[in-house]
Amino acid sequence: ESRFKMSSYSIDGYHVIKKMRWGRALSTPLSLWLAQEVNRLAPDIVHVHLPNPLPLFMLSHISSPIIATYHASILNKGVAGFLYRYLYQQQLKYIDNVVVTSEEIKQEKNFLKLTLPQKKISTIPIGIKPPVVKKALNDNKNTLCYFFSGRLVKYKGLSYMVKAMKSLPGELLIAGDGPEKKALKKTVNTLGLQNRVKFLGALEKTEIYENILACDLFVLPSISEAEAFGVSALEAMSLGCPVLTTRLNSGVASVNQHLQTGVVVSPKSEKAIVQGIRSISDKDTLTRLGKRAHERYNEHFTYEQMIQSYEKLYKRAAIAGDGFS
Repeated sequence: ESRFKMSSYSIDGYHVIKKMRWGRALSTPLSLWLAQEVNRLAPDIVHVHLPNPLPLFMLSHISSPIIATYHASILNKGVAGFLYRYLYQQQLKYIDNVVVTSEEIKQEKNFLKLTLPQKKISTIPIGIKPPVVKKALNDNKNTLCYFFSGRLVKYKGLSYMVKAMKSLPGELLIAGDGPEKKALKKTVNTLGLQNRVKFLGALEKTEIYENILACDLFVLPSISEAEAFGVSALEAMSLGCPVLTTRLNSGVASVNQHLQTGVVVSPKSEKAIVQGIRSISDKDTLTRLGKRAHERYNEHFTYEQMIQSYEKLYKRAAIAGDGFS
Protein backbone atom coordinates (compact mmCIF):
# COMPACT_ATOMS: atom_id res chain seq x y z
CA GLU A 1 0.00 0.00 0.00
CA SER A 2 1.11 3.59 -0.60
CA ARG A 3 0.51 6.39 1.84
CA PHE A 4 -2.25 8.85 0.77
CA LYS A 5 -2.21 7.74 -2.86
CA MET A 6 -2.89 4.72 -5.02
CA SER A 7 -0.24 3.46 -7.42
CA SER A 8 0.21 0.69 -9.97
CA TYR A 9 3.15 -0.73 -11.89
CA SER A 10 4.38 -3.90 -13.59
CA ILE A 11 7.17 -6.18 -12.37
CA ASP A 12 8.28 -9.53 -13.79
CA GLY A 13 5.18 -9.63 -15.99
CA TYR A 14 2.76 -9.00 -13.10
CA HIS A 15 0.56 -5.95 -12.65
CA VAL A 16 0.83 -4.62 -9.10
CA ILE A 17 -1.70 -2.25 -7.55
CA LYS A 18 -0.91 -0.57 -4.24
CA LYS A 19 -3.97 0.69 -2.41
CA MET A 20 -3.57 3.96 -0.56
CA ARG A 21 -3.37 3.91 3.23
CA TRP A 22 -4.12 6.54 5.84
CA GLY A 23 -1.43 5.55 8.31
CA ARG A 24 -0.79 2.67 10.70
CA ALA A 25 -2.20 1.53 14.01
CA LEU A 26 -0.55 -1.27 16.04
CA SER A 27 1.69 -2.04 13.03
CA THR A 28 -1.41 -2.44 10.83
CA PRO A 29 -1.90 -0.34 7.66
CA LEU A 30 -5.19 1.54 7.62
CA SER A 31 -6.71 1.19 4.17
CA LEU A 32 -10.44 1.89 3.82
CA TRP A 33 -12.76 0.31 1.27
CA LEU A 34 -10.26 -2.41 0.40
CA ALA A 35 -12.98 -5.05 -0.04
CA GLN A 36 -14.81 -2.91 -2.62
CA GLU A 37 -11.58 -2.48 -4.56
CA VAL A 38 -10.90 -6.22 -4.50
CA ASN A 39 -14.41 -7.04 -5.72
CA ARG A 40 -14.11 -4.44 -8.49
CA LEU A 41 -11.12 -6.37 -9.84
CA ALA A 42 -13.17 -9.61 -9.74
CA PRO A 43 -10.18 -11.85 -8.95
CA ASP A 44 -10.32 -15.63 -9.33
CA ILE A 45 -8.66 -15.99 -5.91
CA VAL A 46 -7.97 -13.68 -2.98
CA HIS A 47 -4.89 -14.54 -0.92
CA VAL A 48 -4.35 -12.85 2.45
CA HIS A 49 -1.69 -13.26 5.13
CA LEU A 50 -2.36 -13.59 8.87
CA PRO A 51 -1.90 -12.32 11.53
CA ASN A 52 -3.08 -9.02 10.13
CA PRO A 53 -6.33 -7.44 11.35
CA LEU A 54 -7.06 -5.58 8.11
CA PRO A 55 -8.05 -8.60 5.95
CA LEU A 56 -10.35 -9.89 8.67
CA PHE A 57 -12.51 -6.77 8.41
CA MET A 58 -13.12 -7.38 4.73
CA LEU A 59 -13.50 -11.15 4.36
CA SER A 60 -17.28 -11.22 4.69
CA HIS A 61 -17.59 -8.71 1.84
CA ILE A 62 -15.41 -10.53 -0.70
CA SER A 63 -17.15 -12.72 -3.27
CA SER A 64 -14.08 -14.63 -4.57
CA PRO A 65 -12.54 -17.78 -3.02
CA ILE A 66 -10.22 -16.82 -0.14
CA ILE A 67 -6.93 -18.44 0.82
CA ALA A 68 -5.09 -17.30 3.94
CA THR A 69 -1.50 -18.06 4.86
CA TYR A 70 -1.33 -18.28 8.64
CA HIS A 71 2.19 -17.46 9.85
CA ALA A 72 1.80 -17.22 13.62
CA SER A 73 -0.42 -16.30 16.53
CA ILE A 74 -0.77 -12.83 17.97
CA LEU A 75 1.46 -12.82 21.05
CA ASN A 76 1.80 -10.34 23.92
CA LYS A 77 -0.57 -7.72 22.50
CA GLY A 78 -2.90 -7.37 25.48
CA VAL A 79 -6.39 -6.09 24.70
CA ALA A 80 -5.55 -5.66 21.02
CA GLY A 81 -4.53 -9.31 20.83
CA PHE A 82 -7.73 -10.43 22.54
CA LEU A 83 -9.87 -8.44 20.10
CA TYR A 84 -7.93 -9.82 17.15
CA ARG A 85 -8.41 -13.41 18.29
CA TYR A 86 -12.15 -12.84 18.71
CA LEU A 87 -12.40 -11.27 15.25
CA TYR A 88 -10.33 -14.10 13.79
CA GLN A 89 -12.71 -16.72 15.20
CA GLN A 90 -15.73 -14.88 13.84
CA GLN A 91 -14.34 -14.39 10.34
CA LEU A 92 -12.68 -17.76 9.81
CA LYS A 93 -15.84 -19.18 8.25
CA TYR A 94 -15.27 -16.96 5.21
CA ILE A 95 -11.84 -18.48 4.49
CA ASP A 96 -11.90 -21.42 2.08
CA ASN A 97 -8.44 -22.77 2.88
CA VAL A 98 -5.76 -21.86 5.40
CA VAL A 99 -2.09 -22.48 4.62
CA VAL A 100 0.34 -23.06 7.48
CA THR A 101 4.07 -22.99 6.91
CA SER A 102 4.80 -26.06 9.03
CA GLU A 103 3.11 -29.00 10.74
CA GLU A 104 4.17 -27.54 14.09
CA ILE A 105 1.92 -24.51 13.57
CA LYS A 106 -1.09 -26.85 13.67
CA GLN A 107 -0.11 -27.89 17.19
CA GLU A 108 0.58 -24.37 18.40
CA LYS A 109 -1.68 -23.00 21.14
CA ASN A 110 -3.54 -20.77 18.72
CA PHE A 111 -7.06 -20.52 17.42
CA LEU A 112 -6.46 -22.25 14.12
CA LYS A 113 -6.84 -25.81 15.40
CA LEU A 114 -9.79 -24.85 17.59
CA THR A 115 -12.00 -23.43 14.87
CA LEU A 116 -11.03 -24.94 11.51
CA PRO A 117 -11.50 -28.51 10.18
CA GLN A 118 -8.22 -30.22 9.33
CA LYS A 119 -9.41 -30.81 5.75
CA LYS A 120 -9.36 -27.05 5.19
CA ILE A 121 -5.70 -26.72 6.22
CA SER A 122 -2.77 -27.06 3.79
CA THR A 123 0.90 -27.16 4.77
CA ILE A 124 3.29 -25.30 2.47
CA PRO A 125 6.75 -24.54 3.87
CA ILE A 126 8.37 -21.21 3.13
CA GLY A 127 10.84 -21.52 0.28
CA ILE A 128 13.65 -19.15 -0.63
CA LYS A 129 15.74 -18.49 -3.70
CA PRO A 130 19.42 -19.44 -3.47
CA PRO A 131 21.31 -16.46 -2.01
CA VAL A 132 23.68 -14.70 -4.39
CA VAL A 133 27.10 -14.05 -2.87
CA LYS A 134 29.37 -11.67 -4.72
CA LYS A 135 32.51 -12.51 -2.79
CA ALA A 136 33.72 -14.59 0.12
CA LEU A 137 35.17 -12.92 3.19
CA ASN A 138 38.47 -14.16 4.54
CA ASP A 139 37.52 -16.42 7.42
CA ASN A 140 39.66 -17.12 10.46
CA LYS A 141 40.51 -20.80 10.43
CA ASN A 142 42.15 -20.62 13.87
CA THR A 143 39.03 -19.84 15.88
CA LEU A 144 35.32 -20.58 15.80
CA CYS A 145 32.99 -17.90 14.48
CA TYR A 146 29.27 -17.65 15.26
CA PHE A 147 26.98 -15.35 13.29
CA PHE A 148 23.52 -13.88 13.87
CA SER A 149 21.48 -11.63 11.60
CA GLY A 150 18.05 -10.19 12.31
CA ARG A 151 16.22 -7.60 14.37
CA LEU A 152 17.64 -7.10 17.83
CA VAL A 153 14.46 -7.76 19.81
CA LYS A 154 13.88 -9.77 22.99
CA TYR A 155 12.28 -12.83 21.42
CA LYS A 156 15.44 -13.49 19.41
CA GLY A 157 17.09 -14.55 22.69
CA LEU A 158 20.46 -13.00 21.89
CA SER A 159 21.14 -12.13 25.52
CA TYR A 160 21.50 -15.86 26.22
CA MET A 161 23.93 -16.29 23.35
CA VAL A 162 26.01 -13.34 24.53
CA LYS A 163 26.19 -14.76 28.07
CA ALA A 164 27.11 -18.17 26.64
CA MET A 165 30.18 -16.60 25.05
CA LYS A 166 31.75 -16.47 28.53
CA SER A 167 32.21 -20.24 28.27
CA LEU A 168 32.75 -20.63 24.52
CA PRO A 169 35.83 -20.11 22.36
CA GLY A 170 35.81 -17.89 19.29
CA GLU A 171 33.83 -14.80 18.39
CA LEU A 172 30.20 -13.84 17.88
CA LEU A 173 29.23 -11.47 15.07
CA ILE A 174 25.84 -9.76 15.33
CA ALA A 175 24.31 -8.13 12.26
CA GLY A 176 21.18 -6.04 12.66
CA ASP A 177 19.63 -3.28 14.69
CA GLY A 178 16.73 -2.89 17.08
CA PRO A 179 15.54 -1.91 20.55
CA GLU A 180 17.67 -4.52 22.36
CA LYS A 181 20.99 -3.29 20.96
CA LYS A 182 21.77 -1.00 23.90
CA ALA A 183 21.02 -3.71 26.49
CA LEU A 184 23.08 -6.27 24.57
CA LYS A 185 26.06 -3.93 24.36
CA LYS A 186 25.80 -3.29 28.10
CA THR A 187 25.89 -7.05 28.75
CA VAL A 188 28.92 -7.42 26.48
CA ASN A 189 30.75 -4.65 28.36
CA THR A 190 29.78 -6.02 31.78
CA LEU A 191 31.14 -9.46 30.86
CA GLY A 192 34.29 -8.03 29.27
CA LEU A 193 33.53 -9.57 25.88
CA GLN A 194 34.17 -6.49 23.73
CA ASN A 195 36.93 -8.24 21.77
CA ARG A 196 34.87 -11.37 21.06
CA VAL A 197 31.33 -10.05 20.50
CA LYS A 198 31.08 -7.57 17.65
CA PHE A 199 28.09 -5.56 16.44
CA LEU A 200 28.15 -5.09 12.68
CA GLY A 201 25.00 -2.96 12.41
CA ALA A 202 22.45 -3.35 9.63
CA LEU A 203 24.01 -5.06 6.60
CA GLU A 204 22.96 -5.52 3.00
CA LYS A 205 21.80 -9.01 2.08
CA THR A 206 24.98 -9.78 0.15
CA GLU A 207 27.07 -8.74 3.17
CA ILE A 208 25.03 -11.04 5.40
CA TYR A 209 25.61 -13.95 3.04
CA GLU A 210 29.35 -13.21 2.91
CA ASN A 211 29.53 -13.34 6.70
CA ILE A 212 27.57 -16.60 6.77
CA LEU A 213 30.11 -18.19 4.44
CA ALA A 214 32.98 -16.94 6.58
CA CYS A 215 31.59 -18.24 9.88
CA ASP A 216 31.22 -21.75 11.27
CA LEU A 217 27.74 -21.63 12.81
CA PHE A 218 24.63 -19.50 12.35
CA VAL A 219 22.81 -18.92 15.66
CA LEU A 220 19.11 -18.25 16.16
CA PRO A 221 18.53 -18.61 19.94
CA SER A 222 14.88 -17.46 19.89
CA ILE A 223 12.85 -17.78 23.09
CA SER A 224 9.20 -17.70 21.91
CA GLU A 225 6.87 -18.72 19.09
CA ALA A 226 7.06 -15.12 17.87
CA GLU A 227 9.85 -16.74 15.84
CA ALA A 228 7.37 -18.32 13.47
CA PHE A 229 9.70 -19.96 10.94
CA GLY A 230 13.29 -18.77 11.01
CA VAL A 231 13.97 -17.73 7.42
CA SER A 232 17.40 -16.41 8.42
CA ALA A 233 18.42 -19.90 9.56
CA LEU A 234 17.11 -21.31 6.30
CA GLU A 235 19.25 -18.83 4.35
CA ALA A 236 22.29 -20.04 6.27
CA MET A 237 21.44 -23.67 5.53
CA SER A 238 21.08 -22.89 1.83
CA LEU A 239 24.68 -21.66 1.92
CA GLY A 240 25.90 -24.84 3.60
CA CYS A 241 26.21 -23.38 7.10
CA PRO A 242 25.00 -25.42 10.10
CA VAL A 243 22.64 -23.66 12.50
CA LEU A 244 21.81 -23.46 16.18
CA THR A 245 18.10 -23.08 16.93
CA THR A 246 15.92 -23.56 20.00
CA ARG A 247 13.21 -26.08 20.75
CA LEU A 248 10.07 -24.08 19.89
CA ASN A 249 6.57 -25.15 18.94
CA SER A 250 6.71 -23.24 15.68
CA GLY A 251 8.00 -23.61 12.14
CA VAL A 252 11.58 -23.31 13.42
CA ALA A 253 11.32 -26.96 14.48
CA SER A 254 10.72 -28.03 10.87
CA VAL A 255 13.81 -26.30 9.50
CA ASN A 256 16.76 -27.43 11.60
CA GLN A 257 17.28 -31.08 12.63
CA HIS A 258 19.22 -31.84 15.78
CA LEU A 259 22.71 -33.22 15.07
CA GLN A 260 21.78 -33.56 11.40
CA THR A 261 21.86 -29.99 10.08
CA GLY A 262 22.98 -28.29 13.28
CA VAL A 263 22.00 -28.35 16.92
CA VAL A 264 18.68 -27.73 18.70
CA VAL A 265 18.80 -26.55 22.32
CA SER A 266 16.36 -25.54 25.05
CA PRO A 267 15.31 -21.87 24.90
CA LYS A 268 16.22 -19.33 27.57
CA SER A 269 19.33 -21.24 28.63
CA GLU A 270 22.91 -20.10 28.14
CA LYS A 271 24.02 -23.45 29.60
CA ALA A 272 22.09 -25.33 26.89
CA ILE A 273 23.70 -23.16 24.22
CA VAL A 274 27.19 -23.87 25.57
CA GLN A 275 26.57 -27.62 25.75
CA GLY A 276 24.99 -27.70 22.31
CA ILE A 277 27.84 -25.86 20.61
CA ARG A 278 30.47 -27.92 22.39
CA SER A 279 28.84 -31.09 21.06
CA ILE A 280 29.44 -30.05 17.44
CA SER A 281 32.40 -27.68 17.71
CA ASP A 282 35.11 -29.62 15.88
CA LYS A 283 35.63 -28.53 12.30
CA ASP A 284 34.91 -31.92 10.73
CA THR A 285 31.52 -32.15 12.46
CA LEU A 286 30.61 -28.60 11.44
CA THR A 287 31.55 -29.35 7.84
CA ARG A 288 29.40 -32.49 7.82
CA LEU A 289 26.43 -30.68 9.36
CA GLY A 290 26.79 -27.83 6.87
CA LYS A 291 26.71 -30.22 3.93
CA ARG A 292 23.56 -31.90 5.25
CA ALA A 293 21.99 -28.48 5.92
CA HIS A 294 22.46 -27.56 2.26
CA GLU A 295 20.97 -30.88 1.18
CA ARG A 296 17.92 -30.39 3.41
CA TYR A 297 17.32 -26.94 1.94
CA ASN A 298 17.37 -28.41 -1.58
CA GLU A 299 15.04 -31.24 -0.56
CA HIS A 300 12.33 -29.21 1.18
CA PHE A 301 12.69 -25.42 1.11
CA THR A 302 13.42 -24.13 -2.37
CA TYR A 303 11.46 -21.25 -3.84
CA GLU A 304 10.38 -23.42 -6.77
CA GLN A 305 8.85 -26.04 -4.45
CA MET A 306 6.85 -23.39 -2.61
CA ILE A 307 5.54 -21.84 -5.85
CA GLN A 308 4.53 -25.22 -7.27
CA SER A 309 2.57 -26.02 -4.10
CA TYR A 310 0.71 -22.72 -4.24
CA GLU A 311 -0.05 -23.18 -7.93
CA LYS A 312 -1.71 -26.53 -7.16
CA LEU A 313 -3.70 -24.94 -4.36
CA TYR A 314 -4.83 -22.05 -6.57
CA LYS A 315 -5.97 -24.45 -9.28
CA ARG A 316 -8.04 -26.40 -6.75
CA ALA A 317 -9.71 -23.19 -5.63
CA ALA A 318 -10.36 -21.98 -9.18
CA ILE A 319 -11.83 -25.31 -10.28
CA ALA A 320 -14.11 -25.46 -7.24
CA GLY A 321 -15.33 -21.95 -8.01
CA ASP A 322 -16.38 -21.17 -4.45
CA GLY A 323 -13.21 -22.43 -2.88
CA PHE A 324 -12.91 -26.03 -1.67
CA SER A 325 -16.49 -27.13 -1.19
